[in-house]
Amino acid sequence: MDKQPFHIPVRVALIASNGQLLPLRYTDESSAATERVLELTAVEQSFTFVDIPAGAVVSVLRDFSAPVKLVMEQSVTDLAFLMAHDNDSFNRWNAGQRLAVQLMMDLIADIQNDRPLALDNDYIEAVRMLLNDEISDPSLLALSLTLPLESYVAEQMEQIDPQAIHGARSFMRMILARTLQQEFSACYARCHVDGEYSLDPLAVGQRSLKNVCLSYLGRLDDEAMRDLVYEQYQRGDNMTDVSAALTIMADIPSAKTQAAFDEFYQRWQCDPLVVDKWLAMQARSSRSDCLQQVRELLDSEAFDLKNPNKVRSLIGAFCHGNMVNFHAGDGSGYRFLQEQIAQLDTFNPQIAARLVTPLLRWTRYDAQRSGAMKLALEELVAAAGISSDLYEVVSKGLKQG
Repeated sequence: MDKQPFHIPVRVALIASNGQLLPLRYTDESSAATERVLELTAVEQSFTFVDIPAGAVVSVLRDFSAPVKLVMEQSVTDLAFLMAHDNDSFNRWNAGQRLAVQLMMDLIADIQNDRPLALDNDYIEAVRMLLNDEISDPSLLALSLTLPLESYVAEQMEQIDPQAIHGARSFMRMILARTLQQEFSACYARCHVDGEYSLDPLAVGQRSLKNVCLSYLGRLDDEAMRDLVYEQYQRGDNMTDVSAALTIMADIPSAKTQAAFDEFYQRWQCDPLVVDKWLAMQARSSRSDCLQQVRELLDSEAFDLKNPNKVRSLIGAFCHGNMVNFHAGDGSGYRFLQEQIAQLDTFNPQIAARLVTPLLRWTRYDAQRSGAMKLALEELVAAAGISSDLYEVVSKGLKQG
């Protein structure tokens, strides 16, 4: 029996070049609203509106009108326009994310083919509009300014290239920070509110937006901007701001960074959840010596291999959340995970079996990386005394090839 079409309500609007919503009028109507719900009930349908000026951009599935995934081609210019002007918050965010992924994929191809890198100006101007927006919900602005995660971009690729993904995302962040430093700084200052810590939605949103701005400014090779990050850490009036500053500092190798992490640990060493966060911040650092830092933390008093939370916070955060360093071309990240899994399997096979997940995707990578990942799996499955939990997961993973 053939599947019948679902009834899908699609709320749409058309946005003029000045950012205003246009009236949507059918030929037999004298007036119309600026939004319409199109009732899709057949495999193919068409809807015709009249008196639409050139340059209008469509905004589709407004207000979550239907729980569907829409595949729709839109130009870079149109997506940048929606990112800057759409008054539907989700569609505004979604346009920005779609555009960022599209631009990132183009940059990845440029990196792989040794072509010069450049960031689309329409996108930069859309980000500028977001930073200058003092009316919209700051929480939504913070989300709109956050680039898609490297792990998400990896899922869009047939063959994952960790170094190119990291390079493309870092390039985008750096160009935005350099080009829009004044706007990021102004937005940061606007959202920084002195006074008693508040959990009301506006205050929470302002902190989120402020810390997103700081994450861009902290990437600049500018002593004043790095001092700004350190000053936020030193103020220490709430954990959100302190951890945001420390996360940025984790990517900046300096004596000041090390002193801040040491001081933070001394202050919070009796709180296990905060120590877990402290471990994870360092494990996700993009610094080239991150794996060396992780190995040093394994031997510190803050870590205990027999504590699953500590394992997830340090080893798990590095292997699951640090794509560029875990997938280093020399295979050091894979050997590290193999070593830790072998130890864990002797007393906690359930955690060992869960921790092996990053290696199971070995077929998605280039020959060098996939070969190293497969070798690590083969050595694990061949080890004497391997648990049934780990053997089942690894043996199934090897059959993928």
